[in-house]
Amino acid sequence: MRRLFKLISLRIYSLALLIIVGFGSFSVLAQKDILLYSTDFTDWNDSPVPSSSGTVVNFAGVGGTGFSSASSPIVGVYAPSATRGITWNSSGGTLTFRPFDFVSGGAVVLWVYGDGTNNRTFTVPGASSVGFDDVPRTNPSAQKYSDIYYAAAANNLGSGATTALQQTLDVTKIGLFAAGNVAQISKVGGLYKICYFFPSTYKGTQTITVTGLNKGYGIVGIQVYSGINGTAYVASTNYPKAPADGLVMSGSVGGAANSGVAVNSPVKIKEWVSTTDVKLSIVGIDSTRFSFSGAAADGSLTIPNAQVFNIEKTLSINFSPSVRAGVANAKLKIDAGTFAGKVIPPYYVSLTGITGGGAPQIVADTATIPFWTSVVEVATNSIRIAGLNLTNDITLSIVGANPGRFTLSTPIITKADALVGKTVSISYEGQISEMTENAILVISSINAATVKVPLKAVTSDLQPTLNTLKISVKPVGSGYINTSPAGTRFLSGSSVIATVTPETGWTVDYWQDAAGNNRYKRTFIIAGDMNDTVVLKKGIVDTTSTAPGGLTAYAATYILGDNNSIKASWSSVTGATSYVVKVYDSTKKLIQTLTAPTVTSSTIGSLSPGSYYYYSVETTVGAQTQNSGLVGPFRTTGDFTPFSCGQP
Repeated sequence: MRRLFKLISLRIYSLALLIIVGFGSFSVLAQKDILLYSTDFTDWNDSPVPSSSGTVVNFAGVGGTGFSSASSPIVGVYAPSATRGITWNSSGGTLTFRPFDFVSGGAVVLWVYGDGTNNRTFTVPGASSVGFDDVPRTNPSAQKYSDIYYAAAANNLGSGATTALQQTLDVTKIGLFAAGNVAQISKVGGLYKICYFFPSTYKGTQTITVTGLNKGYGIVGIQVYSGINGTAYVASTNYPKAPADGLVMSGSVGGAANSGVAVNSPVKIKEWVSTTDVKLSIVGIDSTRFSFSGAAADGSLTIPNAQVFNIEKTLSINFSPSVRAGVANAKLKIDAGTFAGKVIPPYYVSLTGITGGGAPQIVADTATIPFWTSVVEVATNSIRIAGLNLTNDITLSIVGANPGRFTLSTPIITKADALVGKTVSISYEGQISEMTENAILVISSINAATVKVPLKAVTSDLQPTLNTLKISVKPVGSGYINTSPAGTRFLSGSSVIATVTPETGWTVDYWQDAAGNNRYKRTFIIAGDMNDTVVLKKGIVDTTSTAPGGLTAYAATYILGDNNSIKASWSSVTGATSYVVKVYDSTKKLIQTLTAPTVTSSTIGSLSPGSYYYYSVETTVGAQTQNSGLVGPFRTTGDFTPFSCGQP
């Protein structure tokens, strides 16, 4: 996601003619085959100055997670360069990276800004060679070298120290150089690109450390690469496996299929050593939002080996925006199968699809969040919050009539975390007596519309009975479920309204507990833990296909020893004084009409053994008529094992 210093790099390469020279059997360029990590620190959270030197600081944020330092580090805007970076409030410090997986050899690139008069030395244990590149900010004509790599055995680079720099270059030991043969690094100011290379024996999971001596510098960018060195492998050469560093696409709410556009560079794929074809597929919870042009029936795409063997193949991926603002996440799976009897590990690239246009926007469910607890006990609920095109972090606060007893797990969501979505927990501590308290969760970010979510907490004298309501959508990614109130655990006996929002081109087919119900909104009365699935099918949304309301008819049950009857049952509707049950034969012709009082079940008799039937239930409350829709078919028993055509 972070295309580090692209503009600077292009500027450098336009300043000099590059000449490639090989030496021995070692090529430092081959050590930068696959990008594993890239940051310009905009995806790191700020870190305050620790109270004492030696205190380990574990960094946070999408890019900073897993990195640490115990040398009084500071992450934030580095004043001399006016960019974000990390510096140390002492005579230097050590930065420990999160672990990375190396295939064979590799490299780490540091972008270092110096602003003092001291020599500055940087050491990376395990590196076998090092090079530097001085990137001038104010005097481009002074540039002499671009990506100059030193083959010296030393693994450190001293700023201005002749013995460490080997100022007069020996071109027989240089992998890449430009015109001129003298390199100098100023002690006062300048942006330096320092490249450390690891030998081919540097494999597997490795943790890099960088130690910088003396003050007067800030690390403002980092890149980590893996080499290949004769290993059969397949990968994206420009996108690492890290979740935050994948392809990002965007589109408008309700946009046409495949109308999304790429925010950053297309994925580039390359295969080494192996002669197998490469199969591409998209996996993950939101995989239906992404596709390839010319894909097979199963959605996969096969690329012939000749198009990716030792060359980069640029891949186009389509993104279909959603019917509501939000973030879709999936992964591109790059699979080269087996070569020479060994499985080539699949490579995954993160895919992020943003629906919401170009304006800053906060995405969160605004349904009331409920809390039920007993006296002085604590109840917890959660909300998932995302942010699109944000210019600043998201701030959270609780206001309203009774904010004091509500607690947030965090008051801040960084804009980097918001892009992929973050779940925030909210806790409520019960009062000392039975009562109801209300508050409002305020979600805000500069330049984005503020979102407000009602909070309602109930303290009861007795421990409340809470049950889980889990509703799934099938196929995955074909639609969304929202409940009101929000959440997944509810007070036993309470009423919960579930609403289905199908994606473009999908419509409700049926609910798994009631095959004839194709309603987009229905009411559940919580009675024990409940699980249901709404099944969608390809088609045009028609919310008028059934009457509104929460009336649901369930699968019929059989009456032991009675081949002429089945038992119908349905949900209760508040205010209903009677229910009308209509019975249909296998051709859906009406054959019976029964009236039931306020009970929610009825025996349907006078049926033929071994025959198929449907039924529906209807009631009227005030001016509104509710109809369950047809459920079935159900077969009366006879001289066979009863079944219900796959219905529960």
